[in-house]
Amino acid sequence: MTWAVVGRWENDFECAACPVASAPGFPFHTFVDEVGGAPAYERALEASEAWRAKCSGQAVSGGQEGRRERPASGQGHSRPAGFTARAGFTESSGLQLLVGRNCSEARGSVPQFVSGALGADRSSHALPCRAVKLYLQSRRVHPLSSFPMPVKSSSFSPFRRWAPAYWRTLVAKFYWRPLVSGPPLGFRTADFEDSRLTGKPWVYRVSYDPRAFGQRICLTFAPCDPATIDLKRLQIIVAALWQMRCWQPDLIYHDVHVDLSDCVDGDLPHYVFRVAKRPGEQHPLLPNLHLLSRRRGIPKAKPWEKKADTCWFRGAATGDMKFEKNKRVAICQVAKQVARVDSRLTSAPGVSAEFVESCQRAGIMGPPTCFTEMNNHRYLLDVDGNTTSWDRYLRIGLFGGVPIRFEPFWTEYWHQQLIEGQNVVTVDRTTFADQLASLREDERRSQMIAERASELARTALSREAVLRVFADRWAACRS
Repeated sequence: MTWAVVGRWENDFECAACPVASAPGFPFHTFVDEVGGAPAYERALEASEAWRAKCSGQAVSGGQEGRRERPASGQGHSRPAGFTARAGFTESSGLQLLVGRNCSEARGSVPQFVSGALGADRSSHALPCRAVKLYLQSRRVHPLSSFPMPVKSSSFSPFRRWAPAYWRTLVAKFYWRPLVSGPPLGFRTADFEDSRLTGKPWVYRVSYDPRAFGQRICLTFAPCDPATIDLKRLQIIVAALWQMRCWQPDLIYHDVHVDLSDCVDGDLPHYVFRVAKRPGEQHPLLPNLHLLSRRRGIPKAKPWEKKADTCWFRGAATGDMKFEKNKRVAICQVAKQVARVDSRLTSAPGVSAEFVESCQRAGIMGPPTCFTEMNNHRYLLDVDGNTTSWDRYLRIGLFGGVPIRFEPFWTEYWHQQLIEGQNVVTVDRTTFADQLASLREDERRSQMIAERASELARTALSREAVLRVFADRWAACRS
């Protein structure tokens, strides 16, 4: 498929050169022709709202619906006075269309098919739109009607109108306040063009453009039951997006896809943002939602001398559904054979009854505890579950413990800052006992690792640093 794009009109002058190239699935933006009167200017700007949405387009031919209307001046054309459309052709970029006031760009040779409409001086005459259309049709460009029309601001509704039944349920549960007091949001339901995103309510398409949609973050969902949306995770991501304006005040983005699940779905397109990925996956990474959240109730770290010389872990039995292959089960089993290691599972959500019975027979279940219990131990285990262990390393660092990562598998954006033996210790089922014994024998080395882990947690993983990374990565990959 071939596509062509023309820049939008904005303020007094804007000129955009847009190549015609092979890009399957890219939307088609038509172009304007002839010179119109001044009254058509405002109507054309209204009709070209979609130019502020980078992944959709519409014909700009006057009027709010993109249809040709005769302006008051009687000229009956679609562009403001003084605007011309030019074309140029280069071997590297193909046909280029430019829109601007008194435009003089687009120097270069023009294909013979089109040049007949330009006259002798091919680089200084406005190219009639009909000639460009004929040329593009000869290049097998599809007509505008075969591509999606732009998204209008009115397509997005407040949550209470978008999902009224679910809204009433949330109000009954006293869960309405975050939806009202948080950042202004717009919701809509639409079929995604990529079939790999169908039926996945944990993937959102996010847009922010004050001129097109007002001062709000607009969210598009594939058709689904709104009750399946994880509102807590949604609130965290939109709060970060809203605060991102502090670092990127002029940032405008359209149709950025983000996955807020545990990232276990391996069929998502590679352009979807995720917070963690498995080896070999190419998804761009964002900070996970726990790192983006506000941090409350974390007490000051106890001095090293007042911590017990024990290795500690508490967590749910998430991860592999098979008892023998579950990593958290494995570390609890290994811990029973090592002195001064307290490792227990507090729950077993979503697993079979046989799995729970096996845990109970193995004696590895324990009562839930507050996360502040981590502050009482020197050595703290970090074990993946269904996905990455979220903010466990952060808490270990803030509490001044030695982080011991057990058979890590998932990757987050900040993992490249982990240095073995410097701010982390990595073990498996065969090396855990020996590594722990070595740490206990060399207490000075253990304390040094704990201090460097704490430094990483308080600098690179501080909330301000995480939000800056979030803003930079979002801006770099916006569509």
